[in-house]
Amino acid sequence: MKTVHFLLLLFCCSFSVAAQSFLSLRPYLQNPARDGVTVMWRTADPAYSWIEYGTDSIHVKVARTVEHGIVLANITRHKVRINGLAAGQKYYYRVCSQKVLKYEGSRKEFDKPVKTRFYSFSTLDDKGTDFTCIIFNDLHSNLPVFDLLCKQLKDVAYDFVVFNGDCFQNPSSDEHEAGILAHYTQAMNAADKPLIFMRGNHEIRGVYATGWPSLVDWDGDQPYFSFSFGDTRFVFLDCGEDKNDNHVEYSNMNEFDGFRNRETSWLMNEITQPSFRNAARRILIQHIPIYSWDNSFDPGFIPCRDLWDPIYKKTPFDINITGHLHWFNFYAAGKADNPFPLVVGGGNDEQSARVMILQKKGNKLVLKAIDCRGKAESFDL
Repeated sequence: MKTVHFLLLLFCCSFSVAAQSFLSLRPYLQNPARDGVTVMWRTADPAYSWIEYGTDSIHVKVARTVEHGIVLANITRHKVRINGLAAGQKYYYRVCSQKVLKYEGSRKEFDKPVKTRFYSFSTLDDKGTDFTCIIFNDLHSNLPVFDLLCKQLKDVAYDFVVFNGDCFQNPSSDEHEAGILAHYTQAMNAADKPLIFMRGNHEIRGVYATGWPSLVDWDGDQPYFSFSFGDTRFVFLDCGEDKNDNHVEYSNMNEFDGFRNRETSWLMNEITQPSFRNAARRILIQHIPIYSWDNSFDPGFIPCRDLWDPIYKKTPFDINITGHLHWFNFYAAGKADNPFPLVVGGGNDEQSARVMILQKKGNKLVLKAIDCRGKAESFDL
């Protein structure tokens, strides 16, 4: 019996080593929902890939990506959506990839499968009351500062993580941004906990700005979306750039006016939905605040303020979490013409950077902001 156990352990370890060498980007969870989740990863060589998943690691189903009747293969970037899941249920999964040896019209050959260990995730539960969410902003690809903030989270159990814009500094290439992404995802245990990446104005800039969204997965393929975690509704908005479309800096290559109008129509519909109206708490997250600053970059222009201020003044959000300004501040409702509490996150150096923990237990909602040295401030909401 001991020999059997040893051989089984050796077999599993060999697959783990093989998976580590074949995967150039380990699995990370995206786009969580009540009935599904997206798993993304990359392989060093073109491959055919799939997911094995189930409520245990023995009785598994298979999910793979099919587009217009064709199973996707012979690729290095893999994105598989697992649908049809039960809300609030824990699932186990592993990613499986086969290197492509030959991929011709009438003949395809693959190497033996390489499979990771089993990871786990839980679908969103619409009946719960408690959650813990970690929020970063404005890291600007400063990984040493990110690592310092992560050290302040070593004893925190969390459900999901939000990167609220400008965490990637002017995307320059797929290889470079994938390296930054790998650092973020591995540090935050993204194979088991979903990460939500939002655009700030700096993800919109750079040579790879139009390619950067391929690193993430958003509901409806739009950078604005919403979901419910237990009895709390989260709304995520995208403000676009921080200057007018006709600003000389953009070389006539931006058209955010139309984008913001479409997003505003979506927002107006969102706040009429039962999932929003019946929520016990409502959290609004966006990168650029529409209150508390005057925009010295383009004086008088506050992205989305004219569109969203009338909506905000009539909508009962419990808090608006933002960034962009590179200093941390908390504004009680009304302090900066804001109709509900406003948080502006910190910057990207050891003095200004903050990581935020938003936690709900029962009816109590608390936001804690921690700096690189561990100094914390807490706000009851």
